[in-house]
Amino acid sequence: MRLHAPRFWESANLISWLFLPLACIYGLIIWFRKLAYQLGLFSATTLPVPIIIVGNIRVGGTGKTPIVIAMAKALHFYGFKPGVIARAYRATSDQDESSKQVLDFHSAQEVGDEPVLIAQQLAPLNIPLWVGKKRANTALDLLKKHPQCNVLVSDDGLQHYRMGRKCARDGGRDIEIVVQDVRGNGNSFLLPAGPLREVTTRPRDLTLELVQQGSQQYDGKLYKGSLTPIFDTNQVQTVPCQMGLAYPLRPHNLASTMDSAPKSLNQLASWMANHHPDKRVAAIAGIAFPEKFFEPLRDFFPNLKGVGLPDHADFKTNPFSQFPIETYPLLLITEKDAVKCNAWLDSRVWVVPLEATLSDALLKWITAVLQRSH
Repeated sequence: MRLHAPRFWESANLISWLFLPLACIYGLIIWFRKLAYQLGLFSATTLPVPIIIVGNIRVGGTGKTPIVIAMAKALHFYGFKPGVIARAYRATSDQDESSKQVLDFHSAQEVGDEPVLIAQQLAPLNIPLWVGKKRANTALDLLKKHPQCNVLVSDDGLQHYRMGRKCARDGGRDIEIVVQDVRGNGNSFLLPAGPLREVTTRPRDLTLELVQQGSQQYDGKLYKGSLTPIFDTNQVQTVPCQMGLAYPLRPHNLASTMDSAPKSLNQLASWMANHHPDKRVAAIAGIAFPEKFFEPLRDFFPNLKGVGLPDHADFKTNPFSQFPIETYPLLLITEKDAVKCNAWLDSRVWVVPLEATLSDALLKWITAVLQRSH
């Protein structure tokens, strides 16, 4: 199971320099592969509808999933019929070559934690989600089953060149979006010397940075969340995100002093202050960058104990048993982790969603691109 990104990726140092020869080899492989597609040595599949690829050049969680969800919902409300494709990373269905639709009865172990979360969010709008290793085939399978879809959103896939595209920057209707977070590009080295899948000069139609409203801290640096004042595709566009109403992992919370209705973090903090002033709150996150979850919570729970698990942790063992009930009456987890915790009946656990907000200017630009003539 992959642990969190190594610290030496964040700056140029002796360890990263030692890995540079391997990074150069990796870069050459990427360059030759991309060139092979450009020369037609490898064939690409042209899709009959435009596709918006929400990806990254940095490995690990940069905030793609909240943006994918917000993008699909926004397209729906703008009158489009979107579909979503993803990969069932670390799931059993990722071991075969076929693609499949994510339905209500599928588990995170079968189709992946992020696809289950996305499907749950989009189900009320009847937006289909399909997963598969070969994204071009997955897209075609989705369109065959759901011919009403007139735009696709791909969760990751910037490096999947078999999925052909004519990008907006070249006058086309497809859009490549690079998502980054407060960590930026680290030391700007390619793997394994740094965190990058591709060089920072990789062309893109848009760069989005997911920023927590308020402030967050990383590696001793304080970052203030703010909206980009002017929409410009040549500038990094900040996407504000906020923690929404928390809800219990179990529908009927067993704590007699607190009902199971969704609550703001302010309400949870007040409940702790009124009923458990001498006790603590713990947060658990099996994501690539756990501090992204922990730091905003500390504004409400200064003595928060944050426990970071490996990204895509499977939760096959009870992660909550390490917290004594008499010390920790409230436990907080991410929605991505919640879809894997159905087996654990712990009334203390509340799920804190993360909601991204796309600006009107951004959405108007996207819809204008999608409406271009073929």
